[in-house]
This record gives sequence, C-alpha cells and structure tokens, in this order.
Amino acid sequence: MSYNAIGVVTDAFTGSPINNVSVIDATNPENSAVTDESGTFALSVEDDVTLITFTAAGYVSRSIDSGDVGQGAVTLTSTSATPGQQIVISAKANIVLIIVLIIIVVILVKYKNSLSQLLK
Repeated sequence: MSYNAIGVVTDAFTGSPINNVSVIDATNPENSAVTDESGTFALSVEDDVTLITFTAAGYVSRSIDSGDVGQGAVTLTSTSATPGQQIVISAKANIVLIIVLIIIVVILVKYKNSLSQLLK
C-alpha cells in the first residue's frame, strides 16, 4: 500500500521556501519528486519506506524518517557561511581598515613637513 508524503522544504536560517529540491525515496531512488517555487512537494511512497532524502545545490543533504515528513516543514542548511558569519567578517574587515587609515593619517601629520619638501 502507498501514501503521499506531502510537505514544504525551507531554508533553516531564513525560513524561505526552497525550490528545485530533489525529494527521493531512499529505498527506490527512481521514485522522486522536485519541490516547486513555494518549496512544496508530494511523493507517493510505499508503506515500507523508512527514509526520504532531500538534496539541493548549495544545501547539506538530509534524510528524514518518512513518518516525520508530514509533521511540518523540512529544513535544509546552506553549505555557505551563514549571514551572521558574513557580518562578523565584514565588521572585522572594517575595523582593520579604520586602523590602517588612522595609521596613515598619523604618519601624514607627523611627517607633513618632510613630505612637503620631498614633493617640491
């Protein structure tokens, strides 16, 4: 006997739906579906199917017990840095840039007369 595993796949960080996710019956990989623009999928599976695998470019693949698929949204984690990590890196880069600019200004002020004579 078979049933429809129906659900939505979303990004674990943003909560946004993910389209083009492959939804695969782990016991029969030829039996698969793909999420639509709203992250929705429907996959007809046999009662003895225990795992459904979700894969998408840019995301970590995930296998979920087939009985848990209909319990709510399936979330996938991006393989790239999270936005929080990108903000920390940007903040550190900005601090380094500010320090470099301060050093340049101090050097220019300290050696102003020497630079003026050098440029003449």
